[in-house]
Amino acid sequence: MTEPQPYRRVENAILADIRSGHLRPGSKVPSAKELASMHGVAIGTAQKAVGSLKDKGLVVTVQGLGAFVSDVSADRPPTTEERLAALERRVVELQQEIDKLRGVGQPA
Repeated sequence: MTEPQPYRRVENAILADIRSGHLRPGSKVPSAKELASMHGVAIGTAQKAVGSLKDKGLVVTVQGLGAFVSDVSADRPPTTEERLAALERRVVELQQEIDKLRGVGQPA
């Protein structure tokens, strides 16, 4: 059997922490830098792992604060409403990033 991709190994480790109760809803997920150090991967790989969990609705991110375990259980798939809420949060985050890149709200 082949070894999972590095980001999947990190993702699976975070999932194991969620399932075991080590990371509970509302708990802060270690930063990408911390995850990279813990798992011997690049920061981008750790970010991809967290992004994958975010896409699945298992973590939420708050700009400037980090990623946190969502209220969705890792033992069941998210409901349609939970997935929609996660997507809506992601749209808002992306719009904020676009505005930041465009300099919206920046003094002229």
